[in-house]
Amino acid sequence: MEMQMLCRRLMLLVFLSATSTANAFYELNTLYHGNVSQGQEVLYPFQVRVGMNKTEAVRVEVSSSDAQEQYPLLFVVTQQEGIMSWKLPLQIMSVHKYDTVGRTMCPMNFGDKEVSDLMVRVTCSSPNVTLYNLIVSDVNDFEMQLSTPKTVLASPSTPQYYYFKFPEDVNAVSVRGYSKDKICASISVQDATCPVHDLLSNVKYIGMVQSVTTQSSIPVQKTVFKEFFILLTIHPSDTECTELKQSSSHDDEDKLYPGYQGVRMKEMIINVIPTIPESTYVVGTIVIVLFYLSFYGIYGLLVLIQYCRRENAYDLMPETTSDGSVARNQSINDSLFHLVITNNSNAYLCHVGDGDSSNTNEGDNTEIPISVDLLSDTPNEEQTEKYKLYCLNLIPIAIFYALPVIQLVLAYQHVYHDNGDEDICYYNFLCANPLGVLSSFNNVFSNIGYVLLGILFLIITRREENMHQALSPERTNEFGLPRYFGIFYAIGIALIMEGIHSACYHVCPTHGNFQFDTSYMYIMVSLSMLKLYQGRHPDGTSSSHVSYICLALVIFVTVIGVVFETVWFWVIFTLLHMLMTFVLSVQIYYVKKTSHGESKVPFVASSFSEYKQ
Repeated sequence: MEMQMLCRRLMLLVFLSATSTANAFYELNTLYHGNVSQGQEVLYPFQVRVGMNKTEAVRVEVSSSDAQEQYPLLFVVTQQEGIMSWKLPLQIMSVHKYDTVGRTMCPMNFGDKEVSDLMVRVTCSSPNVTLYNLIVSDVNDFEMQLSTPKTVLASPSTPQYYYFKFPEDVNAVSVRGYSKDKICASISVQDATCPVHDLLSNVKYIGMVQSVTTQSSIPVQKTVFKEFFILLTIHPSDTECTELKQSSSHDDEDKLYPGYQGVRMKEMIINVIPTIPESTYVVGTIVIVLFYLSFYGIYGLLVLIQYCRRENAYDLMPETTSDGSVARNQSINDSLFHLVITNNSNAYLCHVGDGDSSNTNEGDNTEIPISVDLLSDTPNEEQTEKYKLYCLNLIPIAIFYALPVIQLVLAYQHVYHDNGDEDICYYNFLCANPLGVLSSFNNVFSNIGYVLLGILFLIITRREENMHQALSPERTNEFGLPRYFGIFYAIGIALIMEGIHSACYHVCPTHGNFQFDTSYMYIMVSLSMLKLYQGRHPDGTSSSHVSYICLALVIFVTVIGVVFETVWFWVIFTLLHMLMTFVLSVQIYYVKKTSHGESKVPFVASSFSEYKQ
C-alpha cells in the first residue's frame, strides 16, 4: 500500500514538472546565449501579448561567430501565421556572407485574442559545440501613421518592414524614402498578407519595388492596396543602382566599393504622405488647356484686326503696270534685260526693248528690282508640287512610326503594372502623379502643348496660303522671296507628332525608347533649317524623300549612340560628322555653280587657288 502511494506521488511530481516546463516561456526583449551540437535541438517558446484589435509584430535576431558554412546553424520559427527559416552564416549572391540575421515575423492581428505563441528551434550538424545569441523583441510603432516619418536602419541580412492602412478619407498616398548615404537598397510595397517577401531573392516577385540610393517615392492607390507593408531591403553591392550591372567580377566591386567587406548599414527616413486629390487633376488640366487655347484667341483677334485694316493696306501698296511686269518663269538669259548695279549697291533689271541695248533710248528702259522669286528657273507650279511632298510624305511616315511606338509603350506599361518592378520605367517619382492606368499622368499630359500649338501652326499656315493664292500675280511678285507652304505643313505635323511621341515616351521612359522623345525634334529642327535655306535657294533645295532618308540616318545614328555608347563610337562619329559637314558645306555654298554632272572637287580646288592669288 505504501509502495502504491509512493508511486502515485512520484507520477504527480513528474506531471507537475512537465506541466511547469510546458508553461515556461522565454521573455521578450531579452538576449539569450546558447549552444548546440550534432543531434541536439534547442527550443525557445515565446508568448506575445498585445492589445485587442491591434496589428503587432515581433522580430527575431540571431548571431554566431562560430557557425561554419559546412555545418551551418539552422533556425526555424513557427507561429500561428506561418513558418520562417534561415541559416547562419547567411550567404547572399553566393559571395557575401553574414553572421548576423534579423527577420520580422509575420504580423499578428489577434482580433479578440490577446495572446499568441511563437517557437524558435535551433539545430546544427556540427560535431563541435557551436555558440550563438538570440533575442526576440517587439517592433516599436509597427503600424505607420500618415505624414509621420520613421527612421529605419537595415542591412543586407537584416531587412525591415512596417505596416500601413489607408484612412477612410484618403484614396492615394506616396511612400517616400530619404537617406544621406548612397548605399544601394530596394524599397517595396506589398499587400498586407503572409508570407512577407523581404529577401533580395523574392522581393521583386510581388507588389511594387524600386531601387533607391538617396531618394525614393512609390505612389500607391487605395484601389490597389487598402493596407500594405513597406519594406526596406539592402543590397550587398551597389551594382543594381549604378552602371556596373554588367560587371563580371565581384572582386571589381570590392575594389570600387571598399565598404563591402564591412557592415553595410543604411539609415533611411520613410514617410507616407497623401497625394493630390482628383479635383486638383481636373483644375490643373483645365487651366493648362485654357492657357494653350488662349493662343487661338490671340490669333483670332489678330486676324480680326488684320481683316479690318486689309483694304487700307492694299490701297497703300504700289501697283505694278502690265508694261513693267515680268513673267514669273521667263528665263533672264533669254529676255532683253540687263543687270544694273547702282552706286548704293541696289540691283535692277532694265528692260531695253527689242534689239541691241546700245540702240535703245535711255528713257525707254524700265527698271525692275531683282528678287529671288524673279530669278528662279523652275516654274512655280512645279516647285509648289515639289514642296507639297514634304507634307504628304511625312503623313504616312508619322502613321507607320506611331503604331509600333504606341504598341511598345502599352506593352511596357502592362509589364510595369504586372510585375511591379518600377526600375523598368525611370520616372522622377517624386513628381509623378498617377491617374488611371498612367503611372505619371502629369508627364504624359504635359505634351498637350505640342499638339495644340501644332494644330494652331497648321491653321496659320493654311490661312497664309489662302491669302497668298488670292493675290494677283503682280502682287505675289512683290514679296521678293518665293512662297511655298509645303515645308510649313510638314513642320506643323512634326510638332503634333512630337507631342504624341513624347507622351508615348513618358508613359514608360526607358533607355531603349528614348528615341521616341527626340526623333521629331530632329525632324522639326531640320525642316526649319531647310525652310530657311529654301527661301533663298528655291531651285537648290533637296527633294523630300532625300531629306527624310538623311533624317532617318541621323535618328539611326542617335539610337546607336544611346544603346552602344562607347569611345570608339564617338571617335568614328566625330570623324564622319566633320567629313559630312565639309561635304554639305561645299554642296550648299557652290550650289548651281557647276554644270549638271560635273564634279565639284576641281571647281572647289580652282576657287581656293583663285582665292590665294
